[in-house]
Amino acid sequence: MKYITLIFILFQSINFQPINKISGKITYEVDLNKKLLNKKAIDDNPKLKFIIENADPVLYNLIFDNNISKYEIVESIQNDSKSKLNIVKTGSGGSNVFYYNNNNKKTEKQMSLGGDNFIIEINKKNWKILNQSKKIGKYSCVKALLLDSKNEQTSISAWFTTDIPLSYGPKDYNGLPGVILELNTGKFIYKATQIFISDNYIQIEKNLEGKRMSEKDFREKFKNFFDKR
Repeated sequence: MKYITLIFILFQSINFQPINKISGKITYEVDLNKKLLNKKAIDDNPKLKFIIENADPVLYNLIFDNNISKYEIVESIQNDSKSKLNIVKTGSGGSNVFYYNNNNKKTEKQMSLGGDNFIIEINKKNWKILNQSKKIGKYSCVKALLLDSKNEQTSISAWFTTDIPLSYGPKDYNGLPGVILELNTGKFIYKATQIFISDNYIQIEKNLEGKRMSEKDFREKFKNFFDKR
């Protein structure tokens, strides 16, 4: 009886040990989708030309472990004189910080607006995985398309790898069975330029402060905010 009890305790202790620990950092370069640019239209519109000329690529870091990811801008490489004009920075997350919990599958965005801090609970994203594959560096990747609220395909595409079997990605694009290494949202293209994976623990600070709101409530509350500017 003691022998059986000992085996049971040993089994339980092994079963509850964390396995396949993964930590890492991925740096994404985000840039305009040059294929969408109409050179003649830009040249004929001084305001548009000014905006495009100030649209420099931006770098973001995604740091993660098995449980959580954190996506934020690499402030040190930004050109301060262009930061307020750069539509790439604005469209790819700005100075907001995005967290994804791999356990409850929730995305949270921490942001400041009008002098107040907010924590926005982002709606879950649904994907359709396609039968298309390619290599990005040494990683085998599969293509997926984002689905809209009616479960219909959009033009937003992602290439993810199950070689890193965590549901993380840039900004609030999460929920696939592997980390996203390339993302095309139409206007912007995200590409992983540096990938660091380790079985050592990486400290991920999560200091969420602010008023918590759903994505729907936030949009409703501030629907006229930018129109007045």
